[in-house]
Amino acid sequence: MGRFKKENTLVIVGNGFDLAHGYKTRYSDFVEDIFFGAIKKQVPELNSDARAIGVKNELITIPDKYYKFDNEKSIADQVLENGSHKIEFNNRFFGRIISGNLYKWVDYESFYFNELLKTVEGNVSITELNAEFKTVKKFIVDYLERELMGTFHEPDRVPISDSINDFFQQLNVSYEYERMESGADPIHILNFNYSNTPKRYSNTEGFFLNNIHGTLLDKSQIIFGYGDETVPSYQKIEDLNVDDYHKFFKSIGYLMDDKYSKLLDFIDREEGFDVEILGHSCGISDRVLLKTIFEHSNCKKIRIHYHEWENKLGVLENDFESKMINISRHFSDKKVLRSKVLNFKESKPLIPFRLQNKFR
Repeated sequence: MGRFKKENTLVIVGNGFDLAHGYKTRYSDFVEDIFFGAIKKQVPELNSDARAIGVKNELITIPDKYYKFDNEKSIADQVLENGSHKIEFNNRFFGRIISGNLYKWVDYESFYFNELLKTVEGNVSITELNAEFKTVKKFIVDYLERELMGTFHEPDRVPISDSINDFFQQLNVSYEYERMESGADPIHILNFNYSNTPKRYSNTEGFFLNNIHGTLLDKSQIIFGYGDETVPSYQKIEDLNVDDYHKFFKSIGYLMDDKYSKLLDFIDREEGFDVEILGHSCGISDRVLLKTIFEHSNCKKIRIHYHEWENKLGVLENDFESKMINISRHFSDKKVLRSKVLNFKESKPLIPFRLQNKFR
C-alpha cells in the first residue's frame, strides 16, 4: 500500500469508474443520444418505402425529411452524416451548451454557474434559466436510467474488473482486524455517480456505500448542479437574497438527507483517513465537498488511480497530471497539498491498459 498506513479509507468514486465498466455515461454519450437516438429508432427495415425521419422534444426539433433506405450504408449516410438535418433548439440553455462544444459533466455544471451569473446582470431571467436547466436534467436522468438501471435490478450482472476487485479485497483484508476491534466500518465509499456499480465490489462487512448525489432508484432525490462556493462571484448571488439562485447548488441538496452528515462523521474520526480516488476528475463543480475532505486535518494521504490509454503511436498516456491540477485547486495551502497527495510513482492506474475490456 506504499506510504499508506492503516488509517480509515475514503474511496471517492466518479464517472470514470462506470466508464471503466463499459457504461456509456459520458456527457458526450448523452448528447449523441439526444441527437441520434430518436432518429435511429425511426429507421425502418431495409428496402422499405421512403419515410419521413425527424425529432421533436423539449430540447430540440429536427424537421422531418424523407429518405428511402436502400441499404445499411444509406442509413448512416443519409440520416447521421453530412449535416442533412437542420437542428432547432427548443431549450436555450441546451443550445448554448452545444454551441460551446462542452464535452464533460464538470463543464456542463460550470456552464450553468456562468449562465447564473449572467442573470445577476439582468441579461437572462433566473426563472427561465432554472426551468431550462431542470428540463435538461430530466433528459439526463432518463438517459442514465436507460443505461444504468440494470446495476440496481441485476447487480450480479455488473462486470467485475479483476484489478479493481483486487484493490477492494486488499482494503478489506487490511482492515479486518481493525473492524473487529472498533466495530465501525473503516472503508467509506463516497459514490458521486447515480449508479450502483460500486456495490458489486463492496457488498461485505466493513464497507459503507454512500451515494452522496442520490441514485436512479429515487430520482426526486438526485443532486445535480454546481458545487463551488469559494469563488468571489458567489457572494454576488448571496447578496441578491433571492431563493431561486440556490435551487441547483449542491450544498443545499446535501442538507436534504443524512448522507453528508454520515460523511462528516467518518472524516471526523480521530484516527484519521486516507483517500483513494477512483474515476473522479476532481473538478471545481464538486469543490464544496472535495475541499472539505482534502483540507480536513484528519486527511493523511491522497492517492490518484489514473486512467491510462494508448495513443495512435502505441505509447501509453494517462490523465494523472490533469487530475493533479484539478486537486490542487481545492487546496488553499499548496504545501499541504504536496504533503498529502502521493506522487505518480506511488499512484496506480484504475485499470491497467493491458487489462482494460477484460471483465468477468
